[in-house]
Amino acid sequence: LLALMYIKNVKISYVVSEIHDVTYFSPPYCSSSSLKEQDMAKLTLPGCRAAAMCSYTKEHLVRVFPKGMRITSSNYDPVPAWNAGCQIVALNYQSYGYELWLNQGKFADNGGCGYVLKPREMLESVSIGVRPQAQPEELTVASSPGGVALSSRSGELDEDDQSPSRKLSKAARLFGQSSFPLASDGRAQLPWTLVSPSASHLQPVQVLHVQVLSAHYLQRPAKVRVLNPYIEITFRGLKEDDKTVRSRWIENGGLSPAWRESFHFTMHNQDLSLITFTVRTVTGSRSNKDKSKFIAQAALPANCVRQGFRCVPLYFANCQRAKNSFLFCKFAFSPAAS
Repeated sequence: LLALMYIKNVKISYVVSEIHDVTYFSPPYCSSSSLKEQDMAKLTLPGCRAAAMCSYTKEHLVRVFPKGMRITSSNYDPVPAWNAGCQIVALNYQSYGYELWLNQGKFADNGGCGYVLKPREMLESVSIGVRPQAQPEELTVASSPGGVALSSRSGELDEDDQSPSRKLSKAARLFGQSSFPLASDGRAQLPWTLVSPSASHLQPVQVLHVQVLSAHYLQRPAKVRVLNPYIEITFRGLKEDDKTVRSRWIENGGLSPAWRESFHFTMHNQDLSLITFTVRTVTGSRSNKDKSKFIAQAALPANCVRQGFRCVPLYFANCQRAKNSFLFCKFAFSPAAS
């Protein structure tokens, strides 16, 4: 029967080493496996764990689904799973929110067909943490200086472990220092930088400059008489690039509010980066400006952003187009200062 199946559903098999890295056991055929969001959050931590997941998903499908305790149909953050190479990241569509907006922006690329290619860096990165399938009990437990001690138990990941020196020594044993790039503080960089030193397609670190000029034809939320709009911009990509900024709010500026404010975001990988715009209106008094209501949103993959003056169409919370509403922005890219 297996010979007739192209992809077989299997339970993902892995072990955790004494230095808290993860080793996956790769079946000799194409397979698909499911992960609960709790396991995904631990297995996709930036560093060696995410690198191992990225390596495993080069040949196997991994789907992630929300935990059953989300009785209100809330959602988890899908970005770590995407950045670690998980191909299917399921979200609850019964309720709308920031996570669904990210999903809308992620798959706006490629004509919005619902399928996007992995970045080339992830597909051609050095594979680590994957072995041919074997029973964990058959592994030799070694504690010699040149070996890595493995536990036969899967799960029970310690997400608080921060031992970069031990991880670096393992990387040096596996690849040699030249093929495992190091950050200035000596920590291992993230998995998508684990590429061959001869690779010519590496992306330089860039800075995305966003100048928010104005908004037009904003629609008032229910029970709001006057709009006092402001914009919240969130940049998501590699963990060190995540950043949220906020513009000033404009009193009684519902028709065509103008901000003319500039913001700057560092990008280590443009193909993994997303930028979201959330337009809100202040509903509190001058003494209490923290109360606000949602107006519209937009999410864009950074690799689809073009330089120059651009109109960014706005959407409601349910991802439906807000007719005629848009932001007028100016985008520019520049190399990051070394």
